Amino acid sequence: VAAAKGAVRVVEYLLEHASPTFAMLDVDGHMPVHLAAMGNHVGVLQAMQSSSAEMLSALTKSGLTPAHVASRSGSADAVRFLLEHARASFETASADGWLPVHMAACLSDVSVLRAIQSVSVEMLHSGTKSGETAAHIATSMGCVQAVEYLMEASPGSLTMLDGHGYAPVHRAALENGVLVLQAILSRIPGMISLPSGCGQTPIHVAAFAGSLKSI
Repeated sequence: VAAAKGAVRVVEYLLEHASPTFAMLDVDGHMPVHLAAMGNHVGVLQAMQSSSAEMLSALTKSGLTPAHVASRSGSADAVRFLLEHARASFETASADGWLPVHMAACLSDVSVLRAIQSVSVEMLHSGTKSGETAAHIATSMGCVQAVEYLMEASPGSLTMLDGHGYAPVHRAALENGVLVLQAILSRIPGMISLPSGCGQTPIHVAAFAGSLKSI
């Protein structure tokens, strides 16, 4: 509770007198450090790091690090702190094969993506187990702001193919993502003829899938 509320002094006291409780999982499989990351409580994270730097890389029951949880929650201050003090956790895949950057791509707010990009552009190119980059995921989720940001910050990721041979523009066509298609094609008109791994353009993909709005 103290970690989730950002109660730094209480956390410091408990770290000194009841440190084993910080390794305990709640009913959702989170340790206190994950709740602090979720709540964007940098002061609590600092206290935990001072006690044990390893806490910043602790895993939830489902294999998420504090970096995953902070990225998924849009906790940009916590992400910046973790990038500085637990950088390796941003290259740790969850049980589903997702990195923190992939979770950040699900959000309309691009502040977490911006924080990650400021440290490593390469992270924006990283793929999931199925080869999806942040751009693929943002496209699938219909997060136009994230797609627009990634076109500017990581233009190369817009031509990368996932495990199905699709670039983000093909995914948008497949899933009737009209707003995302408009965002991509208004910036890069040539994407309309980009071939997939099997030679299909976005129009081929939309027609095959019956995505009438995309056509």
